[in-house]
Amino acid sequence: MVLAMMGCGVDRVPSTPVNLFDEAAGTVVTRRLAFDTLWVYGGAGDTIMLNADRVAAFPDGDAAVLDMFGRRVHRVGVGGVAWSWGTRGEGPGEIDHVRDLDVNAEGEVVLADSRNGRLHWLAGDGSWLREVGLPEGSINVDAVAALGDGHYILSSLMYGTALATLESTPPGTIAANRWVRVSAEGEIEGLVPFPWDGFRSMSFFQTVGNIAGARSLSASGGRRWVFGFGLGNGFFVFNDSVAEAYPYVRHADFPEVEAGGLGGGRDGFRVSYREGRPDRVARDVAIRGDTVYVLAGNHWEIDRYESTTGQYLDSVLLPVPLSRFALARDALVGIVAGGMYPQVIALRAK
Repeated sequence: MVLAMMGCGVDRVPSTPVNLFDEAAGTVVTRRLAFDTLWVYGGAGDTIMLNADRVAAFPDGDAAVLDMFGRRVHRVGVGGVAWSWGTRGEGPGEIDHVRDLDVNAEGEVVLADSRNGRLHWLAGDGSWLREVGLPEGSINVDAVAALGDGHYILSSLMYGTALATLESTPPGTIAANRWVRVSAEGEIEGLVPFPWDGFRSMSFFQTVGNIAGARSLSASGGRRWVFGFGLGNGFFVFNDSVAEAYPYVRHADFPEVEAGGLGGGRDGFRVSYREGRPDRVARDVAIRGDTVYVLAGNHWEIDRYESTTGQYLDSVLLPVPLSRFALARDALVGIVAGGMYPQVIALRAK
């Protein structure tokens, strides 16, 4: 995979790989649980979903499914598709390039449209509620996480000049992936400080990952959320701005990348993985109660950790492979991996 950015005025980006942890958090212990299938939607007969790319859970066990290609959001449950929303365009209430969505504690869907530079809110019945602008200088918002008190965390690739403005520091790397704090009203509250210096020394190609918010506050009243590296060897649990790092039970070193100028007198930079696209260690994360859930790179297992200590608990074998998942009150919803046609499933452990 190669990324080239034009007109950026620099000739290189950081690329030196370092490790958050050098060893795994013990040995994988797999548990085989029995599951009830609550509902399944999609397959060869479906004419509504072109793709199923991201999923979030409503409290009642329905799923909010993002179809990036079709530029639509669907609410799916026991009765099939309850509603679909989305019109491509630049006008109010229209979308163009949405990469992620989440459902907040009130059952509203929030989605980030990078191309139009907006956050949108939808009611649980699919009606459009409001929109606000994304942070100035955002290149691509690839994740949004709803927190317990109505606030949000965005994961956004941002230009260095915009970061310098937000942080009141000299411009640094031309583009870096940063977490942005957003209020319940959609106001930009600032950047989350890096919890580890490796974020500063490595390319955003190496530090890609997933974020997820807890539906409840911590015992101290803090906003809880989790970030898990997709290609590295650990995760962070946040309580407001305080972060603790913990190792995965499945260890992999961060991949090496090649970074440099475009050549030929062109202004910009290119980034690519030195040995080809690496396998993912983790595909998705969630946090509920005192537990962090990590969907393993093999699609078939969810690794569970204690959220306050990072202690590895066990790994649950799923009845179907998943590419993404989210947790409702008493169910798991996920996008089935590997099929020719998109499918979404809801499961409950017996």
